[in-house]
Amino acid sequence: VLFFTNDVGAVGRSLNKRIPKWLSYGENSPLFQCGTSSTCVIVEDPASACSVGSTGVYTGCEILGTNVSSDQMTQLSKYKRHIICLDKDASKTALKLYEKFNFPNVTIKLLEEDLKYLTTEGVMNCLQ
Repeated sequence: VLFFTNDVGAVGRSLNKRIPKWLSYGENSPLFQCGTSSTCVIVEDPASACSVGSTGVYTGCEILGTNVSSDQMTQLSKYKRHIICLDKDASKTALKLYEKFNFPNVTIKLLEEDLKYLTTEGVMNCLQ
């Protein structure tokens, strides 16, 4: 499955057990964003961003891993509220990102479940 980040870049995810599970194609410096809310939920991958965006309450913004580039930081600055919501295995990284952000309204949610596998209701329960 391909998630297009812009006209010249995409992120692909294998739907079976093939390695690598994720692969980038072309230029992917822009965030993959799903939704139109002024509250963004920062996630690791496009599938999680789609799960977040499906709520209609939040915009999912994937950072394609666990690091945020300066270009991505600029893109994130347009949001009024930020929720860092990385996968459970990246909890320490989520805390480091929280310290790195200079935005006025940033919170962090440490997850027990991966957002991409949850229903819309499950995503809402995790984020509230």
